[in-house]
Amino acid sequence: MDRAELTLAASLHALVKNQASITNNIANAQSVGYRRRAGTFIPFENQLEKAAGIKLTTPLYREFGDFSQGRIQQTEDRFNIALQGEGFFQVRRPGESGKTYFTRVGTLKVDPNGTLLTGEGMELLSAQGTPIRISTGAAFKVDSKGEIQDLHTGEVLGQIGLWKFQNPTNLRPLGAGLFEPTPSAGTPARDRFTTVSQGSLESSNVDTMQELVGMITVQRHFQSVTRALSVVEQTADRLNQLAQG
Repeated sequence: MDRAELTLAASLHALVKNQASITNNIANAQSVGYRRRAGTFIPFENQLEKAAGIKLTTPLYREFGDFSQGRIQQTEDRFNIALQGEGFFQVRRPGESGKTYFTRVGTLKVDPNGTLLTGEGMELLSAQGTPIRISTGAAFKVDSKGEIQDLHTGEVLGQIGLWKFQNPTNLRPLGAGLFEPTPSAGTPARDRFTTVSQGSLESSNVDTMQELVGMITVQRHFQSVTRALSVVEQTADRLNQLAQG
């Protein structure tokens, strides 16, 4: 396989990955707090120029997270909280003392011990990195800064930790709205600008029509590259035939 074929094959591989990303975005368009995945392509002409070199060292496709704000939907459920801004909730699996994750999914529940959990069963952590405990069945309110107060006694039960990253697009997605920090995302820092809205949920930031247009575009590019690859292969076959006399 010559360099032109390698370049075209790499293009097909990149387009397949892009299509998979778009399909996943569409499938999660109704998922609370879902962050769409997007990608960028290095201009194909640049890749053809690189094909004249020793090897292809630059990937055709790079995927990243899109953390633009999703629409805030009112639910009037006190166990629903939404974020307005760039911040994240910090969570961890019950019983784990070390590794933590980050999410914008604000569906909450309380376990039998009164620990505040996410809908996926992760402990929602305070600004100090500790679990938040409230009385089971207690009426509570969450203010815009994440402070939780018992409505009957006025006692402050804790404050939800809000965190931000210098480069959130480089967070590693784990599914179910969870993200894992990476060195390229930066160290999490306290976020004092993101606000919390109780009785609301943030919808996904997927624009279904935009994704469908992207899917059609990828399909057209795929067809074009496939035809180009066919032409290159046919040309190579003819040259081989001529060389063999």
